[in-house]
Amino acid sequence: MTKLRDLARLLVVTAAFGVSLFLFRRAAHFSFTSPWFVLMAMLCFLGFVAFARPLFLLRLPRWLRKVHLWETRGKLYRVLGVQAFGGFSDGLRSAC
Repeated sequence: MTKLRDLARLLVVTAAFGVSLFLFRRAAHFSFTSPWFVLMAMLCFLGFVAFARPLFLLRLPRWLRKVHLWETRGKLYRVLGVQAFGGFSDGLRSAC
């Protein structure tokens, strides 16, 4: 019964996103290649994925999951300030 409810919710949300894309395109007179339309479509896709999560999970490809040693020890790692952000997030965890 839960799967049926999740499927019905997904279909309603998909229809709502479709209608919102259609209305956005009509109101703003954007083409399919416009960056604003692509942004709106991306947000609708992310919303679709969020509502579809109980039915199926989109997994990150295996080759993107592995963190290589050069990614955590290189110059870019220091320039971007990843270490400082790590210390900041640890402080946030202890504050909660």
